[in-house]
Amino acid sequence: LRAKPPEFFINQIKTFTKLFIDQLKDLPQQCNRDVTWNSGALHYSDDTELVMGLVDLKTKRSELKAAIDKIKYIGKGTYTDCAIKEGISELLRAGTHYHENKYIVVVTDGHPMTGYKEPCGGVQEAANEARQHAIKVFAVAISPDQEDTRLSVIATDVNYRQNFTAADSSRSSQMATINSIVNMIVSVVTQTHHNKDGFQGEPGPKGDPGQYGLKGERVRDKNERLILKFRLSYKSRSDINKKCKCGPLDIAFIVDSSESIGASNFAIAKDFIVTVMDRLKLRQFGANESRIGVVQYSGASAQEVVQLGDPNIKTLTDLKQAVKDLRWLAEATYTGEALQYSLNNMISKLVTEKSVVIVLTDGRSDTLRDKVPLNVLCGKGLKVGGVGVTDYAERQPNPEQLDEVVCKDDPREGFSFVLNNFGLLLDDSFLQNLTEKICEDKKCPTYTCPISFIDTTDVLIMMDSSASVGSKNFEMTKDFAEMLAKRFLSAERGNFQVRVGVGQYSNNANIEAEFASNSTQVVAQIAEAKFQNAGTQVTNALNFAIERFRGGRTRKKKLLVFSDGRSQGVNINQIEKAVEQVSNAGIELYVLAAGNQVNEAHLRTLVSRGRTYDNTYAYHHLFKVPDYRSLVTGVFYQTVSRKISLE
Repeated sequence: LRAKPPEFFINQIKTFTKLFIDQLKDLPQQCNRDVTWNSGALHYSDDTELVMGLVDLKTKRSELKAAIDKIKYIGKGTYTDCAIKEGISELLRAGTHYHENKYIVVVTDGHPMTGYKEPCGGVQEAANEARQHAIKVFAVAISPDQEDTRLSVIATDVNYRQNFTAADSSRSSQMATINSIVNMIVSVVTQTHHNKDGFQGEPGPKGDPGQYGLKGERVRDKNERLILKFRLSYKSRSDINKKCKCGPLDIAFIVDSSESIGASNFAIAKDFIVTVMDRLKLRQFGANESRIGVVQYSGASAQEVVQLGDPNIKTLTDLKQAVKDLRWLAEATYTGEALQYSLNNMISKLVTEKSVVIVLTDGRSDTLRDKVPLNVLCGKGLKVGGVGVTDYAERQPNPEQLDEVVCKDDPREGFSFVLNNFGLLLDDSFLQNLTEKICEDKKCPTYTCPISFIDTTDVLIMMDSSASVGSKNFEMTKDFAEMLAKRFLSAERGNFQVRVGVGQYSNNANIEAEFASNSTQVVAQIAEAKFQNAGTQVTNALNFAIERFRGGRTRKKKLLVFSDGRSQGVNINQIEKAVEQVSNAGIELYVLAAGNQVNEAHLRTLVSRGRTYDNTYAYHHLFKVPDYRSLVTGVFYQTVSRKISLE
């Protein structure tokens, strides 16, 4: 059969995308909130065109569909890896309180496994990067005869590549694909946030597979693809059009290119700069909202600057290429002189109050020959960040020099990181920490659901300090306990008194913060808690709590215990007896489990009140999160505090 012209398929894809957008409808939720949709689109071949960035579909749905209608056929190559990474950057830049709620739908022919370029690291790497950021990627074939192996690599989960087709001759087949994807997303999102509201039920049976679309005609030279990216947000209805803002920022990178860095490490340093640009999604820098530039330096009078606005650097893509083209200088290390040069030739052109300067160095400046002080950027209203990295000879950065560079006494306090090797510059956790520091002044709406107490109440929080938790996770537990204490003690309570106490347990239990109504006092005492790093005896924690609550008959007693359900040398009957004693003492018990390594039977017993298991009761008294980091991201602490206060 004769292949249809490319315009036929691009029109089919545009129709599919507009139909998809029309199915993204707001969902009302509890606590005066809506699940709302933000969507945007990318169009790509060997270049990526942003059709429209993420917009609120409540107000911009028509504009987005109109922009999609204007897409023109590009042809040329297929750089799916670059397009996915561009989509990731856009989603990360736009941000949302819920990092799980980001999705990409890639509409492509999959393309053969060989005979083409992957200039951005490859599809597999792009998909892995999406997974690291909890971004789900769906792969949709343009027509049913596409290269399925390739599409399966694009999808971040086997369920995200089914018999999805965008340009089938049947509209019903298109709608089947759209409805399947939308239903999957809504199911995941509501389950995720309902789990954050309490108990997760058993998964239901797997549904029947969807109907296959009709066989389409084979198409040659069909190099037209589209990425639809979107996110869901839980937003207070009064804040429905507000978004987190990181920027616009002016950013200056100052990178050490001295001999002690080494050629391979300097190449990594350049990759790091480009990666940070991608992470921050700096597309707006081309629109005169912000500026960005890079200075490399080495010895005396050995500096080079590349920046947006240079004669040959008109776009961010031009700047990235200019960074990649920088040649290693391999001379001495005159950091002070480089900072002064950067101030005169680049930083002076930036808007001070929105400027961030990142200094990447091995932290070993030749201060005997370089007479310019390292604190030359201080006192000028800049925010300076330093990244000190061990050099190729394994010499550690000089911490005193790094502290001088970053101006820690300035009103806009500087920050620093010390890394053991240059490879860590591209580590995901480091990049996340760095971008958070860069965007520290990011403004977000407070999606706060107010809590209130209707009786005089004591709340005791018992933190798990056993070896299986680990010291880092215990620190996040402490942070979460501080967030809860502040929220409980700032709640609406009328004439009622609310007190919060905090303890920890492993083999033994002890109190860290006695019951008090002063949040500053309680938080300070939580911060002093030391990790016990011993066994796990949850029954000891329960018996300890009964003693701490003894007396105070007119007070409501609420107990939150961190537990994965695993307890050494304790069987389910002993747990059931301890839980019954807690209930008989008039204490309402809540349990918070972090991670996937849990004892479900013990968890169910902990929230049973010592009676026959009650699903409804458990729903309100058992909280689960996939990991400890989830405790301190998003608004999970609001969910926990709200349920405890209202019961």
